[in-house]
Amino acid sequence: MNSKVTLFSGLARGFTLLAIGIWVGGMTFFGAVTAPLMFPAARASAAPELAPILVGQMLGRFTYITYICGALMLLGWLFDGLITRDRRLLWWAQGLVTTICIALAIYLGAVILPRTVAQQDAIVPLFVKDARKQPLTPDEQALRAAFDVEHEEYEKLGSINVYLLIGLLGLIVARTRVVTRER
Repeated sequence: MNSKVTLFSGLARGFTLLAIGIWVGGMTFFGAVTAPLMFPAARASAAPELAPILVGQMLGRFTYITYICGALMLLGWLFDGLITRDRRLLWWAQGLVTTICIALAIYLGAVILPRTVAQQDAIVPLFVKDARKQPLTPDEQALRAAFDVEHEEYEKLGSINVYLLIGLLGLIVARTRVVTRER
């Protein structure tokens, strides 16, 4: 492999790795920092309704970042395959996992997140009642349960996506090692 191919392949993989890092880092930040800090702080304050509104808005904006990261990952994968002409099993596996991650991101951002945000007008008062230790009516309990199902699906699929992205890192490392050994 000549030095130009190595340089451009490295750049393609570098952009792919950067996109994965931003995506995984953002999801980890929301799951490990933002939500665990914001919800208890909001419940303890005079504005318990603020946390779900803010987190929903932040995730809505982060969704666009995941789309950009997905596009960079897909372009990096395609460019790397074109430049190195390495289209063996690991290259195809990287493309498949990248496509699954993008599809999950689109489903999360275009289907589940809008549904949960649409439910917020009805759900936010329930957070206030819950923070004040007031009992919920059966209709409110059913509404809260429906919201919780959507929220759990978002969390589960988001976690699966993070694990897939970490697996994608492994595929890129494995591909790099195979190409390096063949020189």
